[in-house]
Amino acid sequence: MERLPGLYIPALPKKQSFGNNSEEFLKERCYLLSMFIKQVAKCPYLVESEEFQVFVFPQQDIDKQLNWLHEKNFNPSSTLARFQKYF
Repeated sequence: MERLPGLYIPALPKKQSFGNNSEEFLKERCYLLSMFIKQVAKCPYLVESEEFQVFVFPQQDIDKQLNWLHEKNFNPSSTLARFQKYF
């Protein structure tokens, strides 16, 4: 959200610390994750983003990778370039 301010980004389903192995919870989470992916697929600016690639194909801890991307690329000119590419 910080790197694409003002653009639609679907919410990830909430995680659950306790009871997260129940069949009902797993079915619901799977369904919600599927809906998340379908919503992302409708947005080329998300599908092609480095952030989504990290989410789908993590090479290490996702939070570490996303923080590295943020430090590497977060500046007004890169944000403007991303907006110009898709809009």
